[in-house]
Amino acid sequence: MSELSRRECKPCKGGVAPLKASASGALREELGGSWRVVDEHHLENEFRFKNFREAMAFRNKVGDLAEKVNHHPDLHVSWGRVKVTVF
Repeated sequence: MSELSRRECKPCKGGVAPLKASASGALREELGGSWRVVDEHHLENEFRFKNFREAMAFRNKVGDLAEKVNHHPDLHVSWGRVKVTVF
C-alpha cells in the first residue's frame, strides 16, 4: 500500500490553487497504472471490465468510498468501462 492510499482527502474551501503539473505528476507516479494528468488540473483513468455488471459493481464501490471520504469524482459508466475523473 502506498503512502498516498493512507492519506485523507481534505476538500478545498476556496483560495487554494490547483496542483501544477509537477505536483500532480508526482501524485500520478504514486498511483501507478494508467492514471493521466489532464490539463495540469485533474487525474483521470479508465478501468475495463468483462461486462456491464462488473463495471457497475466497481462504480458502486468507488461511490461508497467517495461518500466516506467526502471527495466525489466524476464517474462515467459504459459497457465494460468506468472512467474516473478526480478534480
